[in-house]
Amino acid sequence: MSKKKTILVADNEKHVREIFEEISEEPFLSNFFGSGRKIEIITAADVDEACMVLEDCPIDLILTDMIMESRSGSEIIDFAKNLRPTPILAGMSREDSFRSLLEKDKIVFFEKPLSFSRVCGWIKSQLFGSI
Repeated sequence: MSKKKTILVADNEKHVREIFEEISEEPFLSNFFGSGRKIEIITAADVDEACMVLEDCPIDLILTDMIMESRSGSEIIDFAKNLRPTPILAGMSREDSFRSLLEKDKIVFFEKPLSFSRVCGWIKSQLFGSI
C-alpha cells in the first residue's frame, strides 16, 4: 500500500473545489488511481488560504487557478517555490497572460474549462508515475 498523497486545490470557484474533493472518495479513487492508493484533497478559496496550507502541510501536488477574485495564482506558485519543490498544475483561460511565466518555470497548464479526465491523468502520472 502506498502512502497517502496530498493535493492542494486553490480555486475561487466552489464547484471546482468540490469536484476535486470527489477524487479522494470511493469508488472514483480506486477506479481511476488503483486500489490501495490514498489521496487527500485540501482546498483553498483564495491565495491567503492556499499559502497558509502550504506553510502548515506537506503538499505533494498543487492545482491552482491563475485568476482569482483579488489576487493571482502566480502568488501561490511563487510562495510554493520558496518552500519546497512541488509539481504544479495551473488552470487558465486561453487569453490569460501567465503562459510565458508557466512555461519558463516548467509548470503544466490546462485551459479552462478543465478536462477532468486529462487533469486526473496528469495527477496520476505525477503522484504515482503512470498514466
